[in-house]
Amino acid sequence: MKFGAQTEYGKLRKVLMHRPTEENRRVTPGNKDAYLFRDVVYWKEFVSLSIRHGLRIGKGNGPTNPMAWIYNQAERYAVLENVSKAVAMLEESDAFHRLVPELQVNIGMSLPYPQDTSDIVGIPGRIVKIDTRVKASSCPRFGGSRHVAEAILAANELDPTIRAAMNIKHTAETLEACRGVGLKVSSYDRREEPEEVKMTEGGTIPWGTRVAIRRLGSTPDIIYHDGDWGKEPMIEILGVDAVDVAGKALRVAEALQRLWMGRITV
Repeated sequence: MKFGAQTEYGKLRKVLMHRPTEENRRVTPGNKDAYLFRDVVYWKEFVSLSIRHGLRIGKGNGPTNPMAWIYNQAERYAVLENVSKAVAMLEESDAFHRLVPELQVNIGMSLPYPQDTSDIVGIPGRIVKIDTRVKASSCPRFGGSRHVAEAILAANELDPTIRAAMNIKHTAETLEACRGVGLKVSSYDRREEPEEVKMTEGGTIPWGTRVAIRRLGSTPDIIYHDGDWGKEPMIEILGVDAVDVAGKALRVAEALQRLWMGRITV
């Protein structure tokens, strides 16, 4: 996607930049033309995103990234479309149902510069198993996931190329299939979770995701844990977008299906 600046006065040679501050509160969709604004800038979000997602240049803190807010707005439809395509891939598969855990499945994808779970598209009600197929409970929407979204936020913090994730059923055979199709695997142990993390609502998944990535020394395709009291063991698949994640899941599902078909034949 290309961005640029245009002017009715001819070729634009210089641009005067001004960081949005309190005076921008006067600008509304109704009066923006009188103030010569093309559109309304939500300045607090703009500044926050620019600082939080500063450019990674050299050592230390890099310069702010004034394009972060713009890219997020520009990508909203593309993210929804990508998740919809990934869901369709899963629904069309006759093998994926083997990977559905008791908690069912969710798949999510973030905007390029996510701040919280509202910047991540998920499936409200999750993706459920119906006989030998799966079906999304509803259409993708922003804020449609919590647990998967927390994993995406934590992974993206360490590796900005990771913007999508999905949970699948944890079994020894599934992990074997993951390794068998060439996916990188890492894990964390919920029994090692610090007490202060356990006491924080929603703290386990971000903590575990960071531990698993640092343990491997690079970003894995697969992160798993063996559960804990009252917690179902789970596998998370990470990827650059939702279609990438769905593709990895289908590779694993098809490998498992071949294993099961071999057993039936024997």
